[in-house]
Amino acid sequence: MSKKSFKEYVCKPYCVFFKDGEKEELACHGAIISERLVNNKKILPPYVNANHVKKDIRFEVDDDLLRLVCGNCPFEAKDCDFRSNSPPKGSVPCGGYLLLFSLKSKGLLTAEILKEICIEKS
Repeated sequence: MSKKSFKEYVCKPYCVFFKDGEKEELACHGAIISERLVNNKKILPPYVNANHVKKDIRFEVDDDLLRLVCGNCPFEAKDCDFRSNSPPKGSVPCGGYLLLFSLKSKGLLTAEILKEICIEKS
């Protein structure tokens, strides 16, 4: 997946923090993991498409995602309200988390695959 596709398929549709043209070299760990899943053919590109996922996206705290994805994210320490000790009411996770949570809740992503991809290059 090229950087342009990556931004178009993961960051732009899922992430409320994404601003086109700003800090384009930065990506949350969830977005990077999503890209790895597609590149390693663990997830088919159509399942990453916002039309497939976003219409009914809901999220909860997921221990696998918190440990494997958020735990290695460069934004967790100081930029992530969702993971802060006192999250503000209405705080939402990054787009990568939302996408991975949706895939996992629909049975399209397992904890085992997630662990394999996260450990592979972390």
